[in-house]
Amino acid sequence: MDASRRLILSLALLAIGWPVATAGGQELKRIDRTIGKLPQLHEPLYALAILGAKKETRMWLVVDKSSPQSTQHDVLFIDLDGDGDLTAENERVSHQDAEGHFKIPVLVDPKSGVEHTDFSLRLSPGSHMLSVRWRGGHKIGGGYPVDPKDGYMQFGKSPQEAPIVWLNGDGPFRFQPWYNDTLAIGGETDVKLFLGQEGVGANAFCAFQEHVLPEDEFVVAILIYTDKDGKQREATSNLDLRC
Repeated sequence: MDASRRLILSLALLAIGWPVATAGGQELKRIDRTIGKLPQLHEPLYALAILGAKKETRMWLVVDKSSPQSTQHDVLFIDLDGDGDLTAENERVSHQDAEGHFKIPVLVDPKSGVEHTDFSLRLSPGSHMLSVRWRGGHKIGGGYPVDPKDGYMQFGKSPQEAPIVWLNGDGPFRFQPWYNDTLAIGGETDVKLFLGQEGVGANAFCAFQEHVLPEDEFVVAILIYTDKDGKQREATSNLDLRC
């Protein structure tokens, strides 16, 4: 395989442990979180989805209780045209399946006109997960934590607390560790990674939810570390096993 097609991952360790992910998506933190117009709400929870590699489309999602007496968040308001106004009749979704999903068969990016399919929002205790078939193809979704014991993504109680999920299946892609132990000196440690896009907020990583790399393409991991004598070293390994 041509080396130019390989995905390169550098694990830079100041000590033997996992680094904090900082690459990619940093400009998302500067996004204006103002919402133009909202319907009457009772107990809303907020999230912001950014669509596409250029990050041009901002699509607010607000889940709410349909009445003050409701025992669960059973309605979704979604800014389908990206204009900051969530009061349009077609932007209210109240149908859920038995597993607690809100579903939209076709989601059109209002900026690019690109159609994505099978949009879904699943609400469960301690977990609010988005997914979509990007351009009708591979399935992507968020938000994932580095370690499941830290919990999954949850919508915020205000726009300022809302997680930002970057839905972008066009690349370039980033990595996030998944359920890894501390790297052992003189031993072996499994390294598991998500491939996708970094978001903003706790556990807001958006990852491919199925195999997307061609069979002959893999991730090349370059471990940069300091040995016991204080010298910087590198070790290279192909991450070619797929979960």
